[in-house]
Amino acid sequence: MVVLALAAVLAVAAVIVYWSWRHGPEHDLSGKVVLLTGAGGGLGRLLAEDLAARGCRLACVDVAEGPNEETASMVRAHGQANTTKLLARAYTVDLRNGEDISALVESVVNDFGQVDILVNCAGQLQAGAVWELTDDQTDQLLDVNLRACILLVKYALPHMRARGEGHIVTVGSVAAIFATRKMSVYAASKAGLSRFMQCLYFDLRRDGLGDKIHVTTIEPYLINTLPHLEASFKSRRPVAKLLLGYLEAKATARTICHCIATRQHLVTLPAHLGVLANILRHTPWTVQAYVLEKLARPDKRPPYPYHARHASLDAALMYELLSKGYDLHEDPEAVCRALRAENLAKGIALPHDYSPFRQSIRKFYSSRGQSVPDAVKSVFAL
Repeated sequence: MVVLALAAVLAVAAVIVYWSWRHGPEHDLSGKVVLLTGAGGGLGRLLAEDLAARGCRLACVDVAEGPNEETASMVRAHGQANTTKLLARAYTVDLRNGEDISALVESVVNDFGQVDILVNCAGQLQAGAVWELTDDQTDQLLDVNLRACILLVKYALPHMRARGEGHIVTVGSVAAIFATRKMSVYAASKAGLSRFMQCLYFDLRRDGLGDKIHVTTIEPYLINTLPHLEASFKSRRPVAKLLLGYLEAKATARTICHCIATRQHLVTLPAHLGVLANILRHTPWTVQAYVLEKLARPDKRPPYPYHARHASLDAALMYELLSKGYDLHEDPEAVCRALRAENLAKGIALPHDYSPFRQSIRKFYSSRGQSVPDAVKSVFAL
């Protein structure tokens, strides 16, 4: 009953919060130059699509050259045919390098003439207690999630201040306001980013620029950008599915674009998590831990790495998914064909023993109403 009452209160509060910003006036974004990081895939690519649909010109930034160029090409293909202005360009940048960030901003200004909106969407997620992460993993989380965003703001702001207008947007995480297990360094990076954005607004306001250079922080819950992503953070509890269900990627991108157009300061997605966080922060840590453990008792299956959740299926990922009890969401036939040609046909041992997962493969093809391909039979010893 207590949980249901809490859910009802949160639902009502969420509706009130949602209504308060959902119906604010939107400002026209047509022609605005947007420097968007993390544009090569996932939420970043969806934001590029929606911003382009609103008439924005995109400077697409990502460390992955191929996917990032695909995003820029997509924006150009859907752009205005009667314009001579540059609609989109891809910039391959490692955001862990401060000198590259400075050069990036200058290149975008030279190519587009200005930067109207900076959208920090690039980020890294690496689960693990602090003693479980390597120094390199810790550095990468802090460098990409926090330091890179600060430096991008630092180098973009002089151009905005000179013009007397601009908008800085950061896609953070609900981890900034929710403490949870296995997320200490990641949460620290997002909490630091959220407070940085708030202080940035205060500094701009002090200089009389609070209503000219706008600051927006988005704190979303987990977003299901790929079919198998949600499977890595499953919870068996029905209440968790109600309160902590995954955000749908396209809808989240549309919501973020709306928040940019309405110049919101701070938005938590879904809204009821912001309400819950504000309630819990006034309780002892023991109470917070108990509530979160009851709401989101995780599946006991071990997680697989963040980079793997965003990778195409290959021999190693196929083995890792199956060995940890996850379902395949991509047809493994192409991978098995390559294994048969490169290993079995040459008498070379397979990199892994796939035979223990015969039943999983039979189930995969049976659910699709298909027979198991010969290459798959060879690899899984069917």
